[in-house]
Amino acid sequence: MLSLFKEIKTYLETRYNIARLDITEKIIVVISLILQVIIIVMLVSVILFFLSFALANFLGTYWNNPGLGFLTVTGLYILLLLIFIISERL
Repeated sequence: MLSLFKEIKTYLETRYNIARLDITEKIIVVISLILQVIIIVMLVSVILFFLSFALANFLGTYWNNPGLGFLTVTGLYILLLLIFIISERL
């Protein structure tokens, strides 16, 4: 009878450890995915920043007015923001 209780206790402890490891694995996968998304968003932001700067310089050189190039790129971003806000409300 004592052996049966010992085996049940061992079984329950093993099931508990397996459940704990499964939960830990799922948490690690979620954290890893979140970190990957954060890194990708940061890299895309840096790329977008440099591309915007390059476009503003190009337009400024093309129009012989650097301020107008930067103003145009800023206007494009404001226009995109307005389109995004309006489409979200529909």
